[in-house]
Amino acid sequence: MPYVIQGDEFEIDAELQRRLAEVLAEAGDVVLADATRRVRLSFGIFEFGERAEADRVAARFTEMGFANFVLDELLPVPRMRLLGAGATLPEEPLGLLALGRLLLEERHKVTEAKPRVIGMSYVPIPLPGGQEESTVSREQVRYQLDLLTREQHWRIRSGMLTRIVDAYASVDVSDAYLSAGVRSLSRSDRDIPTFHREEDWDRYVTWLYQLRYA
Repeated sequence: MPYVIQGDEFEIDAELQRRLAEVLAEAGDVVLADATRRVRLSFGIFEFGERAEADRVAARFTEMGFANFVLDELLPVPRMRLLGAGATLPEEPLGLLALGRLLLEERHKVTEAKPRVIGMSYVPIPLPGGQEESTVSREQVRYQLDLLTREQHWRIRSGMLTRIVDAYASVDVSDAYLSAGVRSLSRSDRDIPTFHREEDWDRYVTWLYQLRYA
């Protein structure tokens, strides 16, 4: 299955998003609204059913000045290993580092007893089986740093950015591609890309892996 791969990492603003979507919709088999959503959720990877369509879109993107390249197949990202607190960090030179902030919604159910009505007043006496359930949501902030070589893949998760900074300072990045989030650590501006689903983060890392190794 062919893919068009975004060739540079930068934020796609609303105007460029619109122009890219118009290119995807030119063939007439997708409406502009769906094409816009496809651009927004691409995370650098555009998938096509036929190589001819991928080549058409790649050529049009190039005309617009949007760097890209075409792959018949994605390189498979090495299986991820999670590094817990205190784990030994890789000593070999790394080829890719990716940093992101995940805002994940956590939901849990809360059970409360219903008040019992006696006369004209409410007395907080729980009824047998008279319980009421509600769902409470809260947002969990998590930072993820992925460390990759051509053959290996490690991931560090933490609710504290300081742990990520310490890990970054402890590994060999002399030959590594640094994602936008990692580069922000060097600038100390903490402008870290945000994701709302683990699946989106994985697709983003897959894209960066193609940039580094394809």
